[in-house]
Amino acid sequence: MVTSNENIRDALIRHQIGMVRASTTLTNDMVRVLNSSERDLRMRLERRIDQIRARGIDLGPSTTRRLLELEKALSEMLGIPHAEIATGTTAFLTAAAEREVEFVREILVRDIPVTVDFIRPAPALIRSVTRSRPFQGRVLRDWLRTFEAGDRRRIMDQIRDGLLQGQSVQAISRRIFGTQALQGRDGARQITRNGAQALARTATNHILVQARSEFFAANAAVIKFEIYTATLDSRTTIICASLDGKRYPVGKGRFPPVHVNCRSTRVPSVDGSVLGNRPAKPLAERELLDDFTERRGLRSVRDRARLPRGTKGAFDQFKRSQVRARVGPVPATTTFEPWLKTQSRAFQDEVLGPTRAKLFREGKLSLDKFVDQNSTGKPYRLDDLMRREPQAFETP
Repeated sequence: MVTSNENIRDALIRHQIGMVRASTTLTNDMVRVLNSSERDLRMRLERRIDQIRARGIDLGPSTTRRLLELEKALSEMLGIPHAEIATGTTAFLTAAAEREVEFVREILVRDIPVTVDFIRPAPALIRSVTRSRPFQGRVLRDWLRTFEAGDRRRIMDQIRDGLLQGQSVQAISRRIFGTQALQGRDGARQITRNGAQALARTATNHILVQARSEFFAANAAVIKFEIYTATLDSRTTIICASLDGKRYPVGKGRFPPVHVNCRSTRVPSVDGSVLGNRPAKPLAERELLDDFTERRGLRSVRDRARLPRGTKGAFDQFKRSQVRARVGPVPATTTFEPWLKTQSRAFQDEVLGPTRAKLFREGKLSLDKFVDQNSTGKPYRLDDLMRREPQAFETP
């Protein structure tokens, strides 16, 4: 029998596909703003570059001063589109967080076979998730500032290099914006567009995971713990593979994203013993009453109050046992490590690298030994791994 935990887990894992779609929508919005402002940016930059070239290029203070003035002007040019990106991204992710809470509530109400009045976290708390929860060491606002700073730095690098090499205005412009034939993909600004995708995917996953966790924390009497769940494919990093299946108390432990473009999530586990003490849905309770009275040879009744004296406690105990069975234990599904053991040698080499894969195949090291679980959360370099686990590298 499929348990509630399994249904909830499967629904949330499928929901990750929606997360990818949402991040794609956000990426497209960010790139649209960048592209729509690019024609004006190109014209203004080419004019400024032409003015600098006309006054001569050298390594002296006058050229340095003009480049600093250009960088200041560039900051103003980029400020408007990047401010639009920041505002749109924050609004998009805040709305996504609010929808996520409602989605999780609906999933739990649908799949838990008892009536539970789930608590909705305060809207202000969910909105604050977008603005105040750091991922990869920074909050969203700082990531957006870094995104803008990277865009500005790449443009200025191309301008400086082009000017010092004596290139024409048109050649420098192509370095920045690329060629029409390749739709700009060969220009430095393509890196910015690629960065928009990485930022959108990472931030979206972070916000949705955090919004869920706030909902789980508000309902800690029902949700026992969360399970780290990685994607079973060759793109999954060693970090996520080593965390897959780990159980954490609600709101504790490692949260995705643990790296840029992380696709992992955390899913809840329902505590059946707690739910067993809550009132059953009318339909479920009638079914349980019918089952209980039939087993006891009693007259069928419509509600608990009509049970004969001395049998209510026995029914409550029976109901708790049945609810536990229907909610079910945390599913003992295949996690990344045993799954990886069944894959081909080439696949294992692709995921872990040849040396680590060999140690893994030979049973000398498990996945968690490849990652610093207590400090950085990053994979050990091979020389560090050799110092930490010298016995694994010994030749028999």
